Amino acid sequence: MKHKEYIEYIKIEFQHITKNNMLFWNLWNISYPYDVLTEYKNDYQQEYILFNEMHLFCWSILNEVDKKNDAFKSIFEQSYPFIIDEETGETINPKGILQQRYESYDDDILPELCIKLLIGGFDEIYKGIKESEDKYGERASNAPMEVISSIIASYNWGYLFDNMDKDIVIDEVNAQMKLVKMLQTSQSLTLEDRNIFRNKEFLYKLLK
Repeated sequence: MKHKEYIEYIKIEFQHITKNNMLFWNLWNISYPYDVLTEYKNDYQQEYILFNEMHLFCWSILNEVDKKNDAFKSIFEQSYPFIIDEETGETINPKGILQQRYESYDDDILPELCIKLLIGGFDEIYKGIKESEDKYGERASNAPMEVISSIIASYNWGYLFDNMDKDIVIDEVNAQMKLVKMLQTSQSLTLEDRNIFRNKEFLYKLLK
């Protein structure tokens, strides 16, 4: 499958994911950069602790998202919301290490790219749950692909769209296509399903 075809497929099918499955869709995509960051957690301990707390909390409310409580606020509002100056693009009155360090994270360093992807992913979840939105995380599927793109670049293989035949890419594309269809009907999913349809061996054998 060509890259453009894959993008269009996910974009269209995402619109049919049920509200009750929306958090799972976001968490499943976040799991990709989260698992990579876990491999580097000793180098980014403070960031990992924050993400781990948000990650586990979200899984704990997976089937009762509407029951927002004080725990949601206390956990997420250590780092959110990000208030951005529209003119400068800078964070206004940054609070917490994720906001304070955001500009220093380097997209060319894999674990720091993962940190930025997780900041964006959990921001979508924070806003989606807080506002009780029916749809959020339309671009969530970009997170795994950005991680894969970074890995591909580290091997000097070129760009993602030129490597759609690589095992790691095929596995993720197929997994996303299966999941986006499955989530269009009611499901009973848990933390154990966090990488359903994926073969993470394709990822781990390429991590340097």
